[in-house]
Amino acid sequence: MNPYPELTGLCTKLSLRGLLDTFEERHRQALQSALSHVEFLTLLFQDELAKRQQTRLATRLKQAQLRPNKTIESFDSSVLRAQKPLLNELAQGRCTRADCGWRRHRKNPSGACIGPPSPASRL
Repeated sequence: MNPYPELTGLCTKLSLRGLLDTFEERHRQALQSALSHVEFLTLLFQDELAKRQQTRLATRLKQAQLRPNKTIESFDSSVLRAQKPLLNELAQGRCTRADCGWRRHRKNPSGACIGPPSPASRL
């Protein structure tokens, strides 16, 4: 039985599923900790935001169709040839704006990320 049917209806109409999912737990917490109304609402809105971010991430991961077992070590770098050191530098996180080799030598790292330009783009 839902003790707050009006709240459930309003949250559904306003698309606040994250808030609705954690309401009872947060309400209990607010009563036990004597939280102010503002603190209680802040917790609810934080829950809603976290739920939306989690949903957004799950949607993007699903759309990306990434293979979960793909690692940098299993990447076929034979297609990159001379750019393998650059790829390793980027993958290991050693590349910062100030000390990145491709910046010092004015090399474009996009070839490592997206491949060489197509012949049509050279026209």
